[in-house]
Amino acid sequence: MILTNNPCVRLDALKRFLRVKNWRLIPSPMENVLIYEGPVDDINRPAKIVLPINETFEDVPSRIAKALKLLSAIEDCTVHDIEETVMSLGSDFFRQRIITSSNISTIPLAMANKVISTLSALVSYSACLEEEVQPFFAKGRSIGKKILEKCRFGQTFIGSFGLALEMPMTPALSENSAQIPFERRVMTRIAQGMLTIRQAVQEADVEILVKDYKLGFNANLYETMMDLVSSIQDHQMEFSFAWSPEYDVPEKLKTTRNIRFSSESALPFLESAAKTLRRSSESQDTTIVGRIVQLRDDNKISGEDLDDPGASDNGYRMIVIEWETEKGKPALIRASLSSEEYKVACDAHRDGKFISLRGKPEKSGKYFILTQPTDFKVSVNIR
Repeated sequence: MILTNNPCVRLDALKRFLRVKNWRLIPSPMENVLIYEGPVDDINRPAKIVLPINETFEDVPSRIAKALKLLSAIEDCTVHDIEETVMSLGSDFFRQRIITSSNISTIPLAMANKVISTLSALVSYSACLEEEVQPFFAKGRSIGKKILEKCRFGQTFIGSFGLALEMPMTPALSENSAQIPFERRVMTRIAQGMLTIRQAVQEADVEILVKDYKLGFNANLYETMMDLVSSIQDHQMEFSFAWSPEYDVPEKLKTTRNIRFSSESALPFLESAAKTLRRSSESQDTTIVGRIVQLRDDNKISGEDLDDPGASDNGYRMIVIEWETEKGKPALIRASLSSEEYKVACDAHRDGKFISLRGKPEKSGKYFILTQPTDFKVSVNIR
């Protein structure tokens, strides 16, 4: 029998997989090999896998091939499935595929660019929503930018126009293996959101999208999906996920292979859900009067996400105002100012003066956010 070598499967990844699957190292008579002992067979003999200690040995490819063949038999799957599982260890994969007719060999470059940008926004807003559940965000949060910096562009797969996003994760600690990392929670949210969209389309019920935002998508994410499906009209989309086996994943997501829907069927539901969630916490145009209690550069902020990624580079700065709501309760509200307005705000903060701004207060966690701020003015000195 001829075994196909599998150089694409790294030796270190295979060893990590065996550890996750509870294969145990046993004493080896040779110092240059590692012997792993696994589950027992039909006659109560434990399976064994022998691997070189490092990549420098010539028999590494053949040893990996034999190990994968044995593992496929034990796991009751194909060798290809085992290869994919081992290679995805330490990372979750989110794959998007554009399904076209067989006679189409290219797609517009603008379409490919749009898909990449919307998938990036999908990951970014999912991270924002995972950090703090809200029907929508007036602005993005810095966690979105941080999570995108971790993502990798995976290999394009053959036979379709598709992209793969890789989300690396650190190895699980044996003493704390039940703790699900933030990166996995982001990917789980994206998968749940996709499943919810498919269900809403199948059942023709937009309420499914609206009520599920705490676990799935909010208005920002539905709007991002609208951008995505609008950019590839006349084609179906397919989404799939590959999960690192180091962490548990909900059974419903584990057993879901592909999620497919068309732009024509999904777009009306996405638009309706986004509008409904936007209205759920919209407010009237209001004049805010109060004192500035924090400036963007104050140490008091200490990492709070007071503006969206890159806001410090676009000429705007954030302030936090102590404000009395219409119900007479004190509240903190955040607002963006231009660089020139921010300089005036610094002086007002120093001198203890009231300031006023006009805009729409939107609730976001323990803060309000003043959207579309205008008419910044400095009032009287209170000291």
